[in-house]
This record gives sequence, structure tokens and C-alpha cells, in this order.
Amino acid sequence: MTRTITTAAANASLADVVRPLILIDLDFASGHVRLNSTPYALTYGGNVYQGAGKLGEISPVEETADIQATSIALKLYAIPRDVVSLALAEQYQGHDATMMLGMMDDTWSLIADPVIVFAGRMDVMSISLGETASVTLTVESRFADWERPRIRRYTSEDQEAFEGAGDKFFDYAPTMVEKTVKWGKQ
Repeated sequence: MTRTITTAAANASLADVVRPLILIDLDFASGHVRLNSTPYALTYGGNVYQGAGKLGEISPVEETADIQATSIALKLYAIPRDVVSLALAEQYQGHDATMMLGMMDDTWSLIADPVIVFAGRMDVMSISLGETASVTLTVESRFADWERPRIRRYTSEDQEAFEGAGDKFFDYAPTMVEKTVKWGKQ
């Protein structure tokens, strides 16, 4: 997939010292969780991305020429137990997740417009407990949704359940099966 980066970011990637940065935006039901790969908080697009520093790990991002589902795993270490209870109770599956790659200048400031390297939906969260906890969140690309079955019956009852009570779209479908329609002049 072609990506466009700003001239400043391209120049920063060609410098003698390269300062890459990863920004992650997770859209949980209770609100966004935004993290970055530095040990301190950064602001981008009016949002604060908390520093995860050496507390995290990201699996390699795969790109293929084929149309297929890919995924990444995001892992956070040394999480306090009270935060783990929030992770267990939170509704997250199917919510958006975005990972961006940016560059920093020699003053450690973010250079404009990081590039999206992976966007998808949160799938499975596994938690390992010990003295401290670690959480691994799997994020799937949107192509994974193509493999899921669509179970619709296209009946009046199914339509009402899907759109709400009072929707009569399919009420007359059974009477149309054997209906003779006169078309044009007779």
C-alpha cells in the first residue's frame, strides 16, 4: 500500500540519527487509550498519547499483495492489578485500533503527520498475572471481517429485529412470489 509522508519526516528518516516513534490509538467503550513508544506523554492531533516506553512490545506488521486478513499483537508489561480489572470488564471487541509511525526531530518533538501503518479492530485480549501483569491485545485487519458469516434471514421478523419494531419492509415479500405483473399496454 502506498503511503505519503511529509518532506520533514522523509528528511528525518534520512538523517544520521533517526528517531522513530510509534503512536497507538485504541477505541475502548469507555473512551480512547492512546499510547506512544517514548517514556513521556506526547500531544498529536489535540490528543495526549501516554508514554509506554520500555513497557510495551509490538509484533511485526505484515503486508501482503494478496487480499487476506493480517493481525498484530500489542503487549504491555508491568501493569498494576487494578488496571487489569478494568481491562477484564471493558467491552473492546470490534472497536477500532490504529498504529502510526512518526519521526521526531533533534529536539525530540514530533514531526507533523505520522503515517498509519496498521488499522483494524481489537479482537482478543489475554492477560498473564504474576507480581505484575501483562496484557496482550490482538488487533485484526478489517479483511478478517470478510471471513465471518452474515446470518440474516430476510424475513419480516428478521428485519424488525435488525431495524426495530414497526419496520414492515418484508411483510409483503411472500405475496410477491407468484404475483403476475401486467406491464405496458394490454
